[in-house]
Amino acid sequence: FTRENLLDSDWYRERLEVKQHRDIALWTRHVASLRSFLEDGKYADEAARLGIAQRLQSAEQTLAQVSQPGYLASLVGTLGADPLGPAGKASAKDVLNWGKARLAPALNATSEQADDSLHAYREPTLLQRFASRFRRTRVNPH
Repeated sequence: FTRENLLDSDWYRERLEVKQHRDIALWTRHVASLRSFLEDGKYADEAARLGIAQRLQSAEQTLAQVSQPGYLASLVGTLGADPLGPAGKASAKDVLNWGKARLAPALNATSEQADDSLHAYREPTLLQRFASRFRRTRVNPH
């Protein structure tokens, strides 16, 4: 049991690949949420005040970075990610929602699934959360 054997093992490589797939899915969601918020004309003033355009640019750069093959090499030495979690693509029927918890069978990630990974776990976009917050806080003037 040496560091070199650990870093060269298949199960460690899998952990790093799972981490990269999850990072790609995370930053894809970030970019989509920011783009959606920026494109909604109702929130143009808020988008400017919050610097959403700059945040979008930063998120796109980070997404490009984590999507590069070299990103996997930069993860060597880290823990990676637990492959027992839902790393691959899951359909809505494979997911059990229980309050805020989400349970799904462990899935194998493939290169074809990398672009669509975790779509079953999609959280509301920033725009949807923002709109629902203001719907809840409106006060009746009567």
